[in-house]
Amino acid sequence: MNMSSYCPMSSQDGGSSLVYASKNGHVEVVDKLLQHGATVDMHDEDGWSSLVYASQNGHVEVVDKLLQHGATVDLQSKDGASSLMAASQNGHVEVNGHVEVVDKLLQHGATVDLHDEVRSP
Repeated sequence: MNMSSYCPMSSQDGGSSLVYASKNGHVEVVDKLLQHGATVDMHDEDGWSSLVYASQNGHVEVVDKLLQHGATVDLQSKDGASSLMAASQNGHVEVNGHVEVVDKLLQHGATVDLHDEVRSP
């Protein structure tokens, strides 16, 4: 079976297979894509990377896999959102993994005082 016929490498919004798999928490797919050379810091047209989406959605295993493959922890989207900001936004929901994601990002050197476009001084 040819995966590319079922999962396009990019779409009209600029998302990639890795971005979609990360956003939806499909750790096995993320692992396969990375093993086959997917760009770990690929992002959609808004600049949201796989790590930002996985962090926002509390996908701890995906975040861990992306970080193991060298994802840039402080990569910011066009509006300035970072993975730590995305995870912190939902950090009160412990059952969804956000607190654990925040912890992993901090362990990998995430900058705690980055600003997004809305909150910049």
